[in-house]
Amino acid sequence: MREVSGWIEGSLTLSENTVVQHGGTIEYDLTVPANTHLDLRGAVEGNLIVEPGGTAKVRGTVLGTLYNDGGEVEVCPGAAVDAVRDATNTKTRIAPGALVGE
Repeated sequence: MREVSGWIEGSLTLSENTVVQHGGTIEYDLTVPANTHLDLRGAVEGNLIVEPGGTAKVRGTVLGTLYNDGGEVEVCPGAAVDAVRDATNTKTRIAPGALVGE
């Protein structure tokens, strides 16, 4: 499992299961492809895109839009996401106490 605890410049597509720790930041977009898992405790300054077969647990901050294109996504209490867009037949789980705009 990969751990990110600092600044990642640019956009990132995961190639393995990853934890973005508190204090970890992805500068632009973060993509979670099939067969990978993201545990976001830090921040994504762009969009978070979860592709079909990808999974994400959002405990931190997404300053852009969370696009769930067919993955399994949970936004936890205390997390902050600017907006959520679900693909057809997909539903992001948003816990009470999560801050979600739009």
